[in-house]
Amino acid sequence: MGPQGPAGTYTAGSGINIAGGVISATGVSTMPEYAYAYIGNSSTLGAQTLTSMFPAATYVNGVVMNGSSITLHANKMYEVTVSFYIYNATGGHTFRMKDATNSQYLGTEIYFGQGGSDVSYNLATTNFLFKPSTDVNIELEKTQGTDVNLIGKIVVKEIK
Repeated sequence: MGPQGPAGTYTAGSGINIAGGVISATGVSTMPEYAYAYIGNSSTLGAQTLTSMFPAATYVNGVVMNGSSITLHANKMYEVTVSFYIYNATGGHTFRMKDATNSQYLGTEIYFGQGGSDVSYNLATTNFLFKPSTDVNIELEKTQGTDVNLIGKIVVKEIK
């Protein structure tokens, strides 16, 4: 075996820290922003109640949930998916995703049943891409209908 060479030297680059012989990452998480939320079971018109799935820390990263809205950040591309199951409902029901900050509807209308008829069981999903130019709050708004039983979720994922 030959003689041991000189010890190497290392220089920390972007996002790397070297201290006391330990190399570690620095900076902000590169995990994409996301939120997974349950949709409240509501018969009222307007913004629907959202609850982060349990445990909340596991189901929200980088975005803020505000009871009935989710805050998305400027210049990031998000995929938004809404799906729910309606059962034993009376009459037609319409739900729409809304940019509440700018009062604009997003994506497609989610509609169940015919006006005045009963909806026994119905499952629907819609999704769309959204890239806000400023921070915005998005909501799921009920625009038509009264009595409804539903189980649902909203999934918001940043696309990197």
